[in-house]
Amino acid sequence: MRIAIIDDDQDIINWLNHHLGQEGHEIITAPDGRKGLDLIIENEPDVSLVDLKMPVMDGLGVIKHTLETNP
Repeated sequence: MRIAIIDDDQDIINWLNHHLGQEGHEIITAPDGRKGLDLIIENEPDVSLVDLKMPVMDGLGVIKHTLETNP
């Protein structure tokens, strides 16, 4: 399963990447909402884990734009 992790906290990204990667999942990451939205559009992950409070674009913005482009 391809999982996108979008979070501005690198420690959280590292922790999730380690544990989910051990389960055999393909992990892709982005450090903010704008880059995360691009990541989702380009890679079409099966699941996206999105932090709600981030600089540039918050998590709700990412979700809103994702639903508008991929209903």
